[in-house]
Amino acid sequence: MPLSEAYQHLGSLFFPHHLAARDEVERQNTRFAHYTSAAVAMSIIQDPYVWMRNALTMNDFSEMRHGLDCIIPAYKDPEVGGRLREFIEEIHPGLPNLFEERFNSWLPHFEQNTFLTSLSRHDKSEDEYGRLSMWRAYGQRNGVALILKNTPFMAETDQLKAVSSPVSYLTPQQYSARLKDIIDGLIVRRDEVAALDRDILFGSLFVMFKTDMLCTKHPGFAEEQEWRVYYSPGADPSPVIEPAFAVVEGVPQQIHRIPLRDDPANGLVGAGINSLLDRIIIGPSSQPLTMFNAFVGLLEKAGVENAAERVFVSDIPLRT
Repeated sequence: MPLSEAYQHLGSLFFPHHLAARDEVERQNTRFAHYTSAAVAMSIIQDPYVWMRNALTMNDFSEMRHGLDCIIPAYKDPEVGGRLREFIEEIHPGLPNLFEERFNSWLPHFEQNTFLTSLSRHDKSEDEYGRLSMWRAYGQRNGVALILKNTPFMAETDQLKAVSSPVSYLTPQQYSARLKDIIDGLIVRRDEVAALDRDILFGSLFVMFKTDMLCTKHPGFAEEQEWRVYYSPGADPSPVIEPAFAVVEGVPQQIHRIPLRDDPANGLVGAGINSLLDRIIIGPSSQPLTMFNAFVGLLEKAGVENAAERVFVSDIPLRT
């Protein structure tokens, strides 16, 4: 879906790296993979919702702190955050102090009440086998990869209230250099920034740093090529995403569910299972044929066209 002029303009100012990643996905028609257990994949097909779990429960919660550990020293650096504060103060006196106060007050909420689901960029070369490192990390013994078309993740909408963002794999030093580049660009385009409404400027800064906090990970995870969908119901509740409770690995917890159905009025386009699902790859398993037949049957029951042609079995040997 083409971006609106306003979105494109704000993106070029505050989110140039996100915009470049989005453009690359659309240009290459990149798909996304959701590596998970066979049980979870079955649940998604039978009851078409994607679960978003609290960041506190994710297996890489320590990486949630990595984003903040990148932001804090960069923002405190006089040559980086200091220049940004001076620049914004010249345009809107008092706005930097207000921004810092508000952002700091929301930090506990973003850390404790943000819900996430994770995807991985999927290359055509991985269509038959999937990615071994992802099978090992997320597939468990009987793993499944749901390969999804990119349409819903590229949609521009204010209704869904969930943000789709590429993950950046940066050291604190690399993050500081990238933030400096963004600030340099803002200063060069001073007239454009000054023309922004005060609330829009505030909101753009807020979303920029929030996304950096939630979607910056250690470079050691770079092979995951992750995109995150994140949602903060306390800050911006959605009329579409549904709260629920579930037991995951023995732990009762609140989740939020994104319905997999087309709902253009609320920003869900190409989200129904039939249009969203490109293929299923069954990972290393001791029962690949049994799983193949089961998933073909599940897709047929869900009304998915050409179900048998969408299920593939990875022939990566199972290590026991």
